[in-house]
Amino acid sequence: MKFLLSVSRLIDALNERIGRLVYWLVLVMVLVSAGNATSRYVFSIASNAWLELQWYLFAAVFLLCSGYTLRHNEHIRIDVRPDPLARTPSGSGRLLPAVAAGRLRADQAHRISQGPHSGSAGKARGPA
Repeated sequence: MKFLLSVSRLIDALNERIGRLVYWLVLVMVLVSAGNATSRYVFSIASNAWLELQWYLFAAVFLLCSGYTLRHNEHIRIDVRPDPLARTPSGSGRLLPAVAAGRLRADQAHRISQGPHSGSAGKARGPA
C-alpha cells in the first residue's frame, strides 16, 4: 500500500509540474487567436497555419493540463442523474422547462408531419 501511495504522490507531483508549465500555453493560444482574427478581418491576410497552430495549442493544453485540472478540482462535472442532496431547483422548478420544451418539440413534429399547405383550404400541394 505504501508503494501505491508513493506512486500516487509521484503522479500528482508530475501532473502539478506539467500543469504549471503548460497552462501558460493558454495565454499563447489567446494571443495567436487574437492575432489571427486581427490579421484576417483588419488586414485581410488569412493564414491556415495560424489557425492550425491555435488548434494544436488547444489540444496540448487540453491533454497536458487535464490531470492538473482534475487534481485541483476545477474540471467540469456533467451529472447523468441528478444528485438528491444537491442544492438545485425543486422538481417543479425542473418540470416547467421540460414540459415547455416537450410542447415545442410536439408542435414542430406536428408541423413537419402536416407537410406544406396551400391557401386557406389546408389541402396539401401535389407534384408540380
